[in-house]
Amino acid sequence: MKRRQKFNARPAYIGARKFDSELEATCWALAYAVEQANPGVLVVELKPRFLLLSAQTLPSGRKERASHYTADFALHLKRKGIRVVIEVKSAATKAEPAYILRRKLLYFIHKVEVVEVTCMAALQTLLRNLLRA
Repeated sequence: MKRRQKFNARPAYIGARKFDSELEATCWALAYAVEQANPGVLVVELKPRFLLLSAQTLPSGRKERASHYTADFALHLKRKGIRVVIEVKSAATKAEPAYILRRKLLYFIHKVEVVEVTCMAALQTLLRNLLRA
């Protein structure tokens, strides 16, 4: 029996790449197309992983694994040194306490802003503004 996605999103594929939803795949395709049209200006990184908490050993001797945050994708604007993490989220997912905590930790530790995209228009506006910066 197949496992259902948490918020009923259907996985989508572009080539061999698997995305959690069709919107995420479409957003990545748009960002990738903009990267190809602007070589050396914008770099798109798929599924970047950030360390939030290192592995640790508790006083009792029990070991805990490290905690990571894996984003949908990141945009690097090379000439300005700007790095923005893009998360394709629904309104329900954006409100999850665990997600909010991870987003805040990412900014606190790495000083990387997370931009939540709920539609293609929001990503198009973000890309336009980044390229004008």
